Amino acid sequence: MLPRVLVFSLVGVSGVVAEDGRGEVPRVYAAADVLALQGECTAPAVDAGYNNTDCVGKVENETCSIACAAGWTIDGALGLYTCQANQTFTGELPTCNANECTALNLDAEYNSTDCVGKVTVETCTISCAAGYEGNTTSNTCQPSGVVSDARPTCTANECTALILDAEYNSTDCVGKVTAETCSIACATGWTIDGALGSYTCDSGGSFAGTPPTCTANECTALNSGDQYDDTDCNGKTTAQTCSIACAAGWTIAGSPGSQTCQANKTFTGDLPNCTANTCNALNSDAKYDDTDCNGKTTAQTCSIACAAGWTIAGSPGSQTCQANKNFTGDLPNCTAKDSGALPSAPLAGMLVALCLHVGSAFA
Repeated sequence: MLPRVLVFSLVGVSGVVAEDGRGEVPRVYAAADVLALQGECTAPAVDAGYNNTDCVGKVENETCSIACAAGWTIDGALGLYTCQANQTFTGELPTCNANECTALNLDAEYNSTDCVGKVTVETCTISCAAGYEGNTTSNTCQPSGVVSDARPTCTANECTALILDAEYNSTDCVGKVTAETCSIACATGWTIDGALGSYTCDSGGSFAGTPPTCTANECTALNSGDQYDDTDCNGKTTAQTCSIACAAGWTIAGSPGSQTCQANKTFTGDLPNCTANTCNALNSDAKYDDTDCNGKTTAQTCSIACAAGWTIAGSPGSQTCQANKNFTGDLPNCTAKDSGALPSAPLAGMLVALCLHVGSAFA
């Protein structure tokens, strides 16, 4: 049996006096030896889920309670330990269940799915979400019920350029990164019907969204020239193309021309090589001089005069070479001239005889 222990304290000195049964003082013990002299048990070593503070300083035959540490919830009764003569504890631990931490609510660039369902002292990794690049961090579910918030450095990825049809203007989407949005307007040459379109740069590096409703503008009528047939271009709208042929009365050399309706409502392109057809000779009449019409081609005009021996009354006539190779127009008013020649011999004899007969009748 251990001797009776007396604790003393003097100025500048502290210690323990141990007396034997006869009241004598065989020795003085240092303060550090007090616990051993009293037979104090070493606190039981337990996992992080247990709270053993009640067992500190217990001596032989004394009992203490083991609770659950902060971050754990007890299921049933407290544990009970007893300090034994060999300065160790024996007893039963309580049932302690680790508490689940509250889910992290982080910004879109972070991926914290590894931390879902973690319980006290468990660790998890926070990484960058899809569409972002960066490092990873390690975090721990704290006894307070929250996960430590060490976030990685994440940079949003730039989306691939958005390619839409010609009627859309997607310049606002250039350089957009993950989760950013942009507006789609109508390109020059198209008119919007309703609201602007909206696209979002998604985590896969591409855009998703809905374009606006854009209606192509109609081009101004193409007045290419009489020799061209441009009826195929009527009603064409922005970016549409049409063919240019030769009009009736002209013959094409090579391929048809092609024109495109531009955003400014005008056409650009090339025209075919069209040669005017030569009209058939104009056989007007002997009294007309139509030599000016020789060799005339489609749409060309010529003047009709009076032939030699005929006198014009008014203006010369005018004829136009038509697509069917015939002339149409008006002719001049031509009157035969008086020749002024003497009558022929038989006619003269008759006139003389007539005069003599008339003269004898009045004699």
